[in-house]
Amino acid sequence: MSNVKLAVIYYSATGTNYQLAEWAKEGAESAGAEVKLFKVQELAPQAAIDANPAWKAHVQSTENVAVVQLTDLECADAIIFSVPTRFGNVAAPFKQFLDMTGGLWFQGKLMNKVVSAMTSAQNPHGGQEATLNSLYTSMYHWGAIVAAPGYTDPSVFLAGGNPYGVSVTVDQNGKMQEDVQQAVKHQAKRTVQIAAWVTQGLQLVQQGQQGQQQTNQQSQGSGQSQSQQQTNQQSQGSGQSQGQQQTSQQPQGSGQSQGQQQTSQQPQGSGQSQGQQQTNQQPQGSGQSQGQQQTSQQPQGSGQSQSQQEQPQFQGQQHLQSQQQQQFQSY
Repeated sequence: MSNVKLAVIYYSATGTNYQLAEWAKEGAESAGAEVKLFKVQELAPQAAIDANPAWKAHVQSTENVAVVQLTDLECADAIIFSVPTRFGNVAAPFKQFLDMTGGLWFQGKLMNKVVSAMTSAQNPHGGQEATLNSLYTSMYHWGAIVAAPGYTDPSVFLAGGNPYGVSVTVDQNGKMQEDVQQAVKHQAKRTVQIAAWVTQGLQLVQQGQQGQQQTNQQSQGSGQSQSQQQTNQQSQGSGQSQGQQQTSQQPQGSGQSQGQQQTSQQPQGSGQSQGQQQTNQQPQGSGQSQGQQQTSQQPQGSGQSQSQQEQPQFQGQQHLQSQQQQQFQSY
């Protein structure tokens, strides 16, 4: 899991989600991930920040935390978000950051990212679950893979039992009402673990595709070689066949005179059959002539009448009809 690159991105006004992000960073690093912590750019006017001492103090204490850039999303294998609830949805600065990811989404550079999220509110039913689901809806558009904690560890129950992600209730004095530190670390470790599985799986798929391409290229090359060999063999065989055909076409009985050949072509007697006449017309030195082949194909028992030849077939048909009638009666 040391190859997993995790980006922990948060937005926080008074420090609650910054603390959640720090715990997530610690949990992910203990799982062997390479972790970078980023904050979302503050959009509130300075007058509003100065009017809230806790807000002003937090902004000053986190000046050295890097502001997240779109390239940070592209480089990460996994992302953990932490953002407070605003009327059942994410805070405006965080939403503005999400809206800027359209270019990366269009290029397909956010797909298969493993993501998880955390949130906070002032009341136990202040919209924590709705906020997480709203954020995850954007992740579905990315084509990302949501790694929710579910109920996969006892720390989830101690933290309030939110299966979508850690959510914490903070009173007016900024004190967390639930003990969520271990639940946050578990969620971070789980996110890193799932990201490792996805990353390794994608690498295996890419290796398999490259291996298949190499195999196909080798097969095509081998097929062309075999085809060329077959073509050469056919060409050689064709040359030999043509030579043999030319040789066989030459008169084998070259010692016979032209007169003898002409004499053999004349009918030798009116009693001879047509097949024998065709035999005499062929060169005598050419082996078995076409006429003899045709003569051998004629019925040897030419003296039998047509009715005698058809009689066995007629008797066989009667026997077949008798068997069919017996079978029909047995149904």
